Amino acid sequence: MCKGVRDMQDIYEMNRHESVAVAKIIKIETIYAASSIDCPELSYQDVQTMLYGLSVNNVPVKCMVTVLDVHNGWRKMLDLLDRQTDLDCMSEINSFATHYLAGGFAPPWEEKPIATERRIGPDNASKELNTLLSMDVCETEKALRLFLWCCQRKPFNLGNRRTGYLAANRHLIATGRGVLVVVEDEMPTFRTLFAQFELDGTDGELLDFLLEKCISGIIYGPPGAFV
Repeated sequence: MCKGVRDMQDIYEMNRHESVAVAKIIKIETIYAASSIDCPELSYQDVQTMLYGLSVNNVPVKCMVTVLDVHNGWRKMLDLLDRQTDLDCMSEINSFATHYLAGGFAPPWEEKPIATERRIGPDNASKELNTLLSMDVCETEKALRLFLWCCQRKPFNLGNRRTGYLAANRHLIATGRGVLVVVEDEMPTFRTLFAQFELDGTDGELLDFLLEKCISGIIYGPPGAFV
């Protein structure tokens, strides 16, 4: 049994085929959630329409670019399931999840490159990440803490929140522990708790919320039972 600060336990235990199947089933929901962290004005319907290749009205260019980048990052994280969870792996996800943003294919907006003094350096980032992943806790807690660590410590020049979200999902899927997805109905609560976390660094309520409301997967019952 995994013992964490809040006695978190893994909810799901799936094989690779099952994990990837779940990830693909809720692909749009996952991309919506990761995009909404940076673009709260996005609706699930907006993201769904864009991913179907259709045009949307009254959606800022910033949001369109964000969805495209997050979609690229989502596809890349599925390609990296056999990789170890480390800074190099996260850097590859980040390069895809910020491709258009970093490449100047959209007008500038409030997400500017993070000043060097506000970012953690790569050596310290690798050490902190290794320490986090070596904790005697379950894989689900490691993934959730990975997400929050990336948001708070900012190892990358751009896109730390979306990269942390996608990297957490890569870790969950790779270990068969489900998929992190904040559905539209839960988004107001998530935004409130996430804003508080970014303000003062307290993560207790946010971690509990993510575990209880935002992990999806498959649980099999005994033969003949419906779960």
